[in-house]
Amino acid sequence: MRRILLSFIFSCFLCSLVKAQTSVAGLFPLANSGRLVWNFNAGWRFHLGDVTGAEAKDFNDKGWEIVSTPHSIQLMPAEASGCRNYQGIVWYRKHFVLPKECAGRDVTLHFEAIMGKQTIYLNGKKVKEHEGGYLPITISLSAFGLSVGDECVVAIMADNSDDKTYPPGKKQMTLDFAYHGGIYRDVWLIAKNKVAITDALEENKVAGGGIFVHYANISEKSAEVLVNTEVRNSDTRSHAITIENTLVPSVAVPQQQTKQTKLKLQAGEARTITQRFLVKNPKLWSRHS
Repeated sequence: MRRILLSFIFSCFLCSLVKAQTSVAGLFPLANSGRLVWNFNAGWRFHLGDVTGAEAKDFNDKGWEIVSTPHSIQLMPAEASGCRNYQGIVWYRKHFVLPKECAGRDVTLHFEAIMGKQTIYLNGKKVKEHEGGYLPITISLSAFGLSVGDECVVAIMADNSDDKTYPPGKKQMTLDFAYHGGIYRDVWLIAKNKVAITDALEENKVAGGGIFVHYANISEKSAEVLVNTEVRNSDTRSHAITIENTLVPSVAVPQQQTKQTKLKLQAGEARTITQRFLVKNPKLWSRHS
């Protein structure tokens, strides 16, 4: 029996601050969860401006500046506004070898955000186009046939030019702030077991995918906490698993609660399981503001 582990702290009921662990691409790391995460920030090569052929795997980028992400494409004075910063195309490239620990797992590149419009290439092949600079972008390396030990190059063209089709939409020269282009948030390499909690962006379902926490029947006497967890089996055989969620004790939650749900997933199947927690005498934030 395989168990998928998830631990979380509910903060919606809290009337005081809670110090949490660092979250990596949406989940708190847990020992023995089968999820491996590598910091992918170091060793990028950067070029300000457009370059013909920069997407090619064998493109010579040795003369480019070496940077780490999160990265700003241009240093500006504190009083800079949108009429002064660089607007246009920039390129990033990174060479890497897929770690041996990824064997038998589904591997994803997770960009927390890249500003503007982006085109992403993997070994010279266009794999994704994206618009907007405020949502994560994921690239499944496994879906494109990469294997352990493969030498890879990911190349990214980002363009922060004025564009009214995505936020903020207005011409930058009219703004009283500047938003720079490039990879301005963290990048992660994530390897997951063949049976794993899904990523909401990758699943691309309305109100679905990943983990969704919601609440019902809230009063000073009790409140229901409901957790929807979607799991997918990308393996070629079926698996019997247990989904386990834990409500961690806090100022608002006096006792720890753990829920387990057993199920069998067929090859290629994805299912969403809802687990219900009953919290007695919760401290409602609306009553302690």
